[in-house]
Amino acid sequence: MWYYDTKIGRFSIRPDPGKPDNWLLSIDGVELGSYASPELAASDVSRQATGWDEWDMIEDITPPTDLDSWVAGKPD
Repeated sequence: MWYYDTKIGRFSIRPDPGKPDNWLLSIDGVELGSYASPELAASDVSRQATGWDEWDMIEDITPPTDLDSWVAGKPD
């Protein structure tokens, strides 16, 4: 599991319980999509292509560049 805090909420990437070998991207518990890898999910966040308009349309942010920018593990 990985998470990334932003001013609009917390993104997380975790195993998708409904699809073995896939990863679920969500923000504050709202599921945004299932991905073949955590890197692909992180890439959509970086490109602001998540399907979450509040994130995808915001201009005054610096998105994480890749999964290395995220925090590994469960949040406190």
